[in-house]
Amino acid sequence: MTPMPSSEEPSGETDPTPPIPVGVSLAWDGTLVVALAVYFFFVHSFTRGLLGDLGFTAGVAIKGIVVMIVLAGFILWVAPITDLPRIIWQHRLPERRLARGECPRCGQRQSPDTARCPECGGRPVRPPRWELSARPFFRFAVLTAAGIAIGGGIAEGRISSDEGAFLAEVAANPDRSHDRHRVWPADFARLQSDPDRGLQATGVIESPQEAGWRPGPARR
Repeated sequence: MTPMPSSEEPSGETDPTPPIPVGVSLAWDGTLVVALAVYFFFVHSFTRGLLGDLGFTAGVAIKGIVVMIVLAGFILWVAPITDLPRIIWQHRLPERRLARGECPRCGQRQSPDTARCPECGGRPVRPPRWELSARPFFRFAVLTAAGIAIGGGIAEGRISSDEGAFLAEVAANPDRSHDRHRVWPADFARLQSDPDRGLQATGVIESPQEAGWRPGPARR
């Protein structure tokens, strides 16, 4: 029985692997950008709450971006998933078509002695195995940058809007103290204003304690 030729053999001008549909590629990239944007939305919201900064400044922006880039390293292991459309369309799909006696490129039914597909001109060669390379990591970096811009931007917009609303509350009643939680998901931190101390943003998670509270007797 004649062995199946591999794609390492010369295949002429026709690529034996089918192209990835543009819609599939865009949909997958869009899905990953949305997932990354959600991740960095929470990262930046928590960062702003923990650091306790009040107002958007260059320093706040730099700290937020640095934290998001550092935490992007914790999900670097998912970078190969950016190549999923390529794995399916240019590796798994051609292999299954060959196993069914079809052209690996277009899926046209072929006879065992067909040298080239009469439909697309492709050769019945086995595609190479998918191997990890720099390509998915580069794509992951591009998608991560988009996720940081979108997720971090939305988080900062919500936080800045909440701080603006708090400043408006203070301006409406400047002679009394103000104390409330930040907007979700940074609601573990607080925004405070006091006529004597001015505006403050606490960055430490605090446990409220009732006035006059004293520890009770130890239980045996």
